[in-house]
Amino acid sequence: MWEGPVERLSVDGAGGVVLAVRDADAGVAVMRAFDAVTLAAAGPEIPVAGFACLGRLADDDAPVAFDVGPVYGPERLRIWDPQTGEPIAEYPVDLGLTEVMAVGAGRVGGRPAVFVHGMPGPREAGWRAVHPHTGRTLLRDPEPHYAYFLWEARIAVVGDLLVCTAQETQLDEHGDLQYAVARVYDLAKGAYVGAVNVDVPDGFAVGPVGGRPVLATWGNVHALPSLEVIHRVPGTSGCLAVGEADGMPVVVSALGGPGPREPDPALGVWFPDESAQAEATRQEPTQAAPTPAGSAPAKPTQHPASTPVVLPAPWHTPVNDLALTPAGGVLVAADDGLFHLPGVASAQAPSPTSR
Repeated sequence: MWEGPVERLSVDGAGGVVLAVRDADAGVAVMRAFDAVTLAAAGPEIPVAGFACLGRLADDDAPVAFDVGPVYGPERLRIWDPQTGEPIAEYPVDLGLTEVMAVGAGRVGGRPAVFVHGMPGPREAGWRAVHPHTGRTLLRDPEPHYAYFLWEARIAVVGDLLVCTAQETQLDEHGDLQYAVARVYDLAKGAYVGAVNVDVPDGFAVGPVGGRPVLATWGNVHALPSLEVIHRVPGTSGCLAVGEADGMPVVVSALGGPGPREPDPALGVWFPDESAQAEATRQEPTQAAPTPAGSAPAKPTQHPASTPVVLPAPWHTPVNDLALTPAGGVLVAADDGLFHLPGVASAQAPSPTSR
């Protein structure tokens, strides 16, 4: 087992590589590449001072690791070969951020990009897209948002859509209430699309299902970019992952946790009805108008719900991230290490392994 609190996972399915990032010391993290199928170590430990993820410099290139840091006052983008630990390039960046909270990789206008979510000031959050060949900023968040109580964040790209953690504020006669939302942006248009409520800042996941992008939140699966609820997955909690395993749509969620009043840790696996997905996406999706979080275009009760398969867990501490593997397994980043549950798509209890 790769010991220590593993915080984030990044998977390159085509390359068969997963990058795991764990805390090493105050202000210092360590990233390491693993085989996405066997979880065997595929590279050395590489110290990073910021946040890291997998990406590509070109479509036909091997996966590389992007490192943006330091966390406070980011000044550089570093590119690594995750399988040798050798640095490839380093560029200064001018992001205008005082703190980095998450990174991801994707494309903007056909060009590779590294996406950085952070705080330009003490009460505001937003994202930037950086060109990995130059370190120059390609695109900025067109709708920065108030984020005084945002303590962690997630950013993910699927196709031309970016989804990231944000914060909304609701005012009433009793004061103000801050709650987390997942904001959706159209990168091709550089425009804000809309938002949906999420229970915790990292309580969502994105992925392709049936050739279409979807967004999973606690309790629902949404089509993108319309944000229409296309399936219910009641009982989801904690970290999520969504995508396909052995050709089947699947949503996985970490259940339970430590504590005398919490159920034993487990992994919940939902198999959304493909017919509901096909029906909801038969029409060409339209851009949703920017609306306050919580005003979902369809009521969840109008859509079918699935019952999860619950699998026992070998971890005993909080789960920080989940990821699906190309072989139909699930990678789990927990406070007590990195774990692999193979064959989840078979809906049979697998024999969990850990590294």
